[in-house]
Amino acid sequence: MGSYDYDSTGATFNYFLLSFLALILIPWTASFLFGPRTPANHLGSCSCIPCQKKRALVRKQEKKSHPVLSANTILFVLAWLLFGYVAYTLFTTQYADQKRWDPYEILGVSTDSTSSAIKKAYRDLGRVYHPDKAPIGKEDEYEKLWIDMTKAHKVLTDKEAREIFDEWGHPDGKQAFSAGIALPQWLVKEGNTSWVLGAYALVFMGALPYFVYQWWNGAKHMTKDKILNDTMARYFRELKEVLPAKSVIELLCIAEEFSSLSLDATPAYTQLEEKVRQTMAAHGDPFARVKRYNNIAPWCQRASVLLIAYLYHIEITDAALLKQQTEVVEQVPHLLTGLLQLSVARNWLASSLAIIELGQGVIQAQMPAEPNAALLQLPHLDSEQLKHFTTKKRDIRFIRQLLCLEESERRDLLRSLSDDQYKELMTVSLQYPQLQITKAGFKVVGEDRVTPGSLVTLFVELNLLDLEGLQLEKKTGPIISTDVSEEDEAEVKKEWWASQTSQVESVHAPYFPADKKPVWWVIMGDAKHNRLICMAKVTDLSLTNPGKARLQFQAPPRAGSMTFTIQVKSDSYIGCDGTIEITLHVSEDAEEEEIEDDISEPDEDSIAGQMQQLKKGPSAGSNNAPKEPKGEFDDSSDEEDDEPPATINHGHGHQHGPGCSH
Repeated sequence: MGSYDYDSTGATFNYFLLSFLALILIPWTASFLFGPRTPANHLGSCSCIPCQKKRALVRKQEKKSHPVLSANTILFVLAWLLFGYVAYTLFTTQYADQKRWDPYEILGVSTDSTSSAIKKAYRDLGRVYHPDKAPIGKEDEYEKLWIDMTKAHKVLTDKEAREIFDEWGHPDGKQAFSAGIALPQWLVKEGNTSWVLGAYALVFMGALPYFVYQWWNGAKHMTKDKILNDTMARYFRELKEVLPAKSVIELLCIAEEFSSLSLDATPAYTQLEEKVRQTMAAHGDPFARVKRYNNIAPWCQRASVLLIAYLYHIEITDAALLKQQTEVVEQVPHLLTGLLQLSVARNWLASSLAIIELGQGVIQAQMPAEPNAALLQLPHLDSEQLKHFTTKKRDIRFIRQLLCLEESERRDLLRSLSDDQYKELMTVSLQYPQLQITKAGFKVVGEDRVTPGSLVTLFVELNLLDLEGLQLEKKTGPIISTDVSEEDEAEVKKEWWASQTSQVESVHAPYFPADKKPVWWVIMGDAKHNRLICMAKVTDLSLTNPGKARLQFQAPPRAGSMTFTIQVKSDSYIGCDGTIEITLHVSEDAEEEEIEDDISEPDEDSIAGQMQQLKKGPSAGSNNAPKEPKGEFDDSSDEEDDEPPATINHGHGHQHGPGCSH
């Protein structure tokens, strides 16, 4: 029968506890020391006044959210202190050495020694360690050694006892199984039972259910993107196929996340609402109270006023209102993501683009419907100055067009600015990305052409241009490759450490109260029918790293040609988007062509040939021959119909949108 011994000395339990702490502390420490850190210049180095205010605000928020003496830091230090204490206890405590009793080792003989050799060794040791020859003070030690030597001599000189020991490792034969439990003795001591059971009950019946309840109570009301379910349900019901910018703002503000806003009509809020009304009237957009949302979201009016005031740069002096506005603005990009998901799920192109454009305006603090919103992102420019940018000789509406001007022409256009202001404006304008679509092509992986109903992949490659690249593009014009190589087909998977060390710079957004990384949306759609076909996201685009996107969709069920619009839109910058048109050629299935080729035409002189001629009607060469109708998915012109069937697997791109004159 087995016996179970508890760890009376605590040695085994200390080894277990030390190993357990090491498994937690080593990766925790590595993350603390070598994990990704926010660079010192993550907010940019722009010296304009709004950027300076934003840097001070964000650093103040970072100190509040990541204090030096936080609960996480205290827990980290306490864990290392516990690790040190356990290690110190383990290496300073002396534990009894429980060695196996070995008669050969006691007598100092080998396992193949003869009986005479064993007796001789016993006699020699007896002359030294006999109890009668023990020095003063070592009587007990010599007596113990003598007992062990006598027992060893008896076992090794008895043939049967020696064989039993050699076989089982014990003179009495096979022993009972003995197992130890790595729990300290005090944990199972009878007097500590109530305390131990109380601790177990506190952890497993109190703390654990409480934390699980807290987690579930918060998670069950939210989607996986941390948006309240009530908010997404309202968005689902109210989202329309086509929405103007103001309607998107009103819809956005019915979110349950804004229900904590105070609805008190304070003098400061009443004054702000009147300023919003006057500003919108000056921009030709009359302000109206949101009546249809009052029942489901009475806070919608207040949230929309705060958001519109932010978009029109209406100054708020009241501290409470300013805090509410900051909370609303920080929440908007997150809520726009939920709106975009619903619009994309319904394949609505117009509403998806409107949502993305509102996101651009929120990040840049500009109303997206404004005609000069792109140039108003730059410092020291206002609507009065921008009147000179659009004349009979020139039409400059985007930062890209401004950068493509010659230096003398640009300086003359901005002659109202001082040298310092002009230098600051140029520094900021170069921080805005200038997109270039370098590749766009269709491909069915593993095939040499696109066939009806096949799974088509659209490969898109993006680059960002610097000032030198813009000047070169001005001379040569945009060049878009449609060839899809094997490298494009092979999906490149980045290692986990590459994704953690992204070199993408933060967005230049001097008025947005938080740090933001840029995202680019690649959208393939049919604008004529307001249909969004597929969409992809690019997050690693920078001046030194091209961005690549793979969009998949199913080809039309019939052969023909269709022209689609590919739009690349930033989620953070206004007027930095790109648009091209690309044609998809769908060829007949190879198997159907082979079957048709195998069937030979009957001779005209035969009866079958005459019957077929009657079915066809007049000959193709006669003037009365009807034209063959185009396929349902054939949007090509009559000139394209005269061309031989296209078998290439890519489209032809033509770039549109903001660019340089050339």
